Amino acid sequence: KVLLGDAISVMLAAAAFNFKRAMRFLLCLIRSMIKWSIQGVDSNFNETKVLSNTFCWL
Repeated sequence: KVLLGDAISVMLAAAAFNFKRAMRFLLCLIRSMIKWSIQGVDSNFNETKVLSNTFCWL
């Protein structure tokens, strides 16, 4: 009984950790899309600057 409970606990903890990482990535993606849409297209468009600021690493 104890081993089964421990195994279930480990699986739930791993699932929660992965879910948290996925939600953090999704939040980062939404933020960068909003930032990109607000920024608009400037006449001095610098693609490398936009791409470097678009992605956030976890």
